[in-house]
Amino acid sequence: MRLRKVGGNPAERPDTDDTRGVAQDRLHGYCKQGCGACCEFCTLNINPSYLQADVRHWLELHGITLRESAGQVWANIPLPCSALQPDKSCGLYGQAERPQLCSDWPFSQGEIDELDRVAGKKTCTFYFEGVSE
Repeated sequence: MRLRKVGGNPAERPDTDDTRGVAQDRLHGYCKQGCGACCEFCTLNINPSYLQADVRHWLELHGITLRESAGQVWANIPLPCSALQPDKSCGLYGQAERPQLCSDWPFSQGEIDELDRVAGKKTCTFYFEGVSE
């Protein structure tokens, strides 16, 4: 079990138990108004054959960057969420159509670090205390 903060407004983010049992870490932070950084791209685990030079070059021509980490290959795709509004707020916030994944993110310090790496600067206020994944 890990403790995490949920919700959008920092003042309305009570601590709740997350029963997935992934880690024993405490999540700190909140979503900054006007940020939306985690909604600007998606990262997918892909087949290592995409590292072949010609395929990688083709992907990069389409704005997709590849990265190897822990024996896996990840594709960062610059594809903003269709619910992301011009002011960087979520157009589905508070609605049943909003994926639970959006409320639950981040799941690890690695995801936060990747977001900051893709953004090219420290962007996310979230961090895990006592990382044990």
